[in-house]
This record gives sequence, C-alpha cells and structure tokens, in this order.
Amino acid sequence: MAVITEQDLAGKGSKEVESELHGVVRELASIKEANGGSFGNAKDGEAERVRELNDSLTVLVDTLEAKRDTEGLDEKVPKLSEWLEHGSAGGGNGRPPHGKGATQARSPRDLGGLFLESEAWGAFRESGTLDRVSNHPIASLWPGYQGIGEVPGDGLKAALFDSTDFPIQPDFIATPVEVLYQPNNIGPLFAQGTTNSNVVRYVQETVTSTGAAETAEGITKPEADVTFAAVDENVRKIAVLLPLTDESLDDVPFMRAYLNARLRLFVQMREDLQLLAGNGTAPNLRGILNRSGINTTAAYSIAGANPDQALIDQTFVAMMQVLQAFLDPDAIVMKPSSWQIARLAKDAQRNYLLGRPADEADRRLWGLRVILNANMPAQSAGNKVVLVGAFRAGAMVVRRSGIDLAVSDSHSTFFAENKVAIRAEERLALCVWRPAAFAVVTSNA
Repeated sequence: MAVITEQDLAGKGSKEVESELHGVVRELASIKEANGGSFGNAKDGEAERVRELNDSLTVLVDTLEAKRDTEGLDEKVPKLSEWLEHGSAGGGNGRPPHGKGATQARSPRDLGGLFLESEAWGAFRESGTLDRVSNHPIASLWPGYQGIGEVPGDGLKAALFDSTDFPIQPDFIATPVEVLYQPNNIGPLFAQGTTNSNVVRYVQETVTSTGAAETAEGITKPEADVTFAAVDENVRKIAVLLPLTDESLDDVPFMRAYLNARLRLFVQMREDLQLLAGNGTAPNLRGILNRSGINTTAAYSIAGANPDQALIDQTFVAMMQVLQAFLDPDAIVMKPSSWQIARLAKDAQRNYLLGRPADEADRRLWGLRVILNANMPAQSAGNKVVLVGAFRAGAMVVRRSGIDLAVSDSHSTFFAENKVAIRAEERLALCVWRPAAFAVVTSNA
C-alpha cells in the first residue's frame, strides 16, 4: 500500500477521513505488538510500511482538521450573523463565534468578561440593583490567570459597588503547625494493669531475718522473721478542659481528631510528671522519686573537677544498688541537660568517654537505654537527677479507665455563646511492689 495523499481524500467527508485515520492507527498498533512493543524492532518490509503509515498519519490529521473547520461553518455563520446584528451593537458582550477550531461562541474567561456577562451586571444595567454577587469558579478562568480580586479556593466573588472592601478569602492549609511537647515516655516503662476500684491494695513482705542456719542435732531450730503489711494506693484523676467555639468544629472537621490527639498528649504529659515526682498529697499520685525505700547513691559534686565522669560513675553505682535487690535494671531516666553532661565527658586526651559522636546510634549508658524526660529534676544541689530502675519488675501503673473524651455546651455560659468544652480525663494509681527496684543519683553543690 502507498502513502495516502490529499488527492485521495479530496472527495471524502470528515467521517470517512476519520474512519481511515482509525484504520492507520490500528495497523500501526498491530505492527508494534508484533515487534515486541517497539517500532524500532521492525525489519525490511515492515519497517518500510511503518514509514508509509507515519506519512499517511500526517496527511489524515491535517485533512480531518481542515474538513471539520469547513463543516463547522454551517453552525458558525448563523451565530456570527446573530452576533453582528445584536451582540456587537453598542459594545455588546462576549466575543464573536469565530476562530480556528471554534464551532460555537467561546465565553470569556477573564474576570472582567465573566462579570460583564453575569446576572449581577445585567441587574444593575436594567434596574440599578446593587449588592448582587457574581460567583465564578476558578476553573472557568484562563490557565495561570492572576487577575485583580482572584482568590485561591472554590470560587471568586465580586459585590457590585458595595461600600465594603472586596472580601478576601484565606487559602486554608488544613495541617496545623504543632507546638512540640515532651513526649509521653515514662508511663510505658512500667507494667500495666487495670482495676474497677477507687483503691488498689496489695501486701508487701518484710523479712527481718531469714532464720535459716546450720543446726546440730537436738538443738532448737532457728526461726525466720517475716511480716506482711498492706499498702493502699489511691486511684487519682488527671483531667483537662479545653473550650472552643462550635463553629471551629463544624467548619474544620479534622480539628476533632487533632484535638483528641492533643488532649490525650496533654493528659499523658501530666501523667509522666505524676509518676516521676508526684508528692502523694491528694489529689496527687506519689511518684517514684518521693517513695520511701528507694536507693540513693552518695551525692557527687557538680562543682568538682570532673562532674561529668562523677555522674557516669554514680549512675553505675545506682545500677549496682538495684542489682543488689536481685532485680535487673531496664532503663535510666534523666533530664536532657544531665545527659549532655554525661555524653560530653572526655578523658585527659580529649576523647569522649561514651564514644565518638559519629558512633552513637541510640542513647545508652552502661548498656541500658537512657530515657530523656524534661520532668526530671535539673542539676542543682540536693536534686535527684538520675533515676535507675527495674521498672517492669518493680512497679505497675494500674488504670481504672483509659483516656475518656467528652464534649458539652453546658459549661458556664457556653450555650449562649456558641461554645463547647472538650474534656479529657483518666484515672490511675501507681503501685510500687519493690521500692528497692529503683535508685537515684543526687547532686551536690
């Protein structure tokens, strides 16, 4: 078959030309498939046929476009005549229905043209009606148009001769920039339990003497001295209330999930503080640092010659105190500023005691993971600056509830003010089975 020419198509209509174009495309697709999906693999006669078909494509496409333009005059000429008779008189609206590829009048896509065709402008011209609003979707504007009054969003609004300024609509980015807080990392260290009571009672064993000893025949056997004491831990409540306007929830649905997550974090941050340093006076929990029976190392001097090395050494001493209670410590907790002292400790040759900066993959000291929490006391005289513990074996966080969330408008005058209050709360107790499972390092001036 030869290349299709303009003479071959001269007496045919656009439908016939389109049909031949489909035939050429189908034949090309068949050749491509037969040659592994690439025309470059075609050889000899097939390669020549690809060249003929490609040349035919050019002729067919140009001819089809020309014939469609010519046939479109049947519809275009009456519309053009109507525009000349009515639309152009007196500076009429719109553009003439003429141009390559146009079979009907094209509506203006600039903001001014759209407005002049709007009902708002027509109402003003006819009866002087003011304050009518014309809405125009962004998609109806020419691509890339940045006109006066263009506003990112769903649409453009222009009030006719309003006394106020054009109402600017903000482009809302639905991802808030969050304030960063201390992450919740103390509660998860402990074993977890549940209760349905307001008080958790457990029994602690006190052994004054094990009594066991080598005994000769006929001699009174030694007696062990073991006593038991009941310990009550009160379930305490941690709660937070956040007021919001109900419009903020309705207009930004994602805020619901966001606020739930933030309120949960706020409650858990307070939980961490209570588990570490609660003073035990109602409604506070009694935290680990304020428990009787925990081990305390000899204070080291933060004003001494090598306070960084002393901190590392005393942390090891605290670990040994936990091991002497026959428990394996599983974590070390300290403030970031205390970890900085330990991590920057150097020997006389200026080598870092805890390894080169490039070697640190995670925070570890004496083989234990180091948990950094801002609720730990800072380096100051008498403060308990490091906590070493067998957290899972020595204590348990017992929860009466998870974190409960509730929303209400009945707080104060919220109903009258269209406000709502979101409440988050939890109830829990801290049971310390073995106080000796924990040891603290104290600082000295």
